[in-house]
Amino acid sequence: MVIYLHEALDRKLRDYHKGKRGPITKEDIYDATVEGSVLRLRPKLMTVATAMVGLIPVMWSTGTGADVMKPLTAPMIGGLLTSAVHVLVVTPILFAMMKEHALKKGTLDISKMADWMKEAD
Repeated sequence: MVIYLHEALDRKLRDYHKGKRGPITKEDIYDATVEGSVLRLRPKLMTVATAMVGLIPVMWSTGTGADVMKPLTAPMIGGLLTSAVHVLVVTPILFAMMKEHALKKGTLDISKMADWMKEAD
């Protein structure tokens, strides 16, 4: 998720450095955060849904070994759900807050995480 967020913001920063747009604002940071988050929404939800489809029947089982598997499955389902919330909600919010703080300090610059994008320009 963080790489996608950086890529979206770096596109705006590169355009600014090339003179194709004005200075970066808070709204640009928010737009880049939404843009990057949307790209990871479907893959994350599909991953969680697929794992849940496999784990839900274990929670309903009553056969041999169910008494051992149910206590193992419950934390896995909880972990999947909290992971989805963290990646899809908490990470973008923290990213936007950190980049907004860097913008206020004047230290907002192109990320080193997505250096491979330079070659695509």
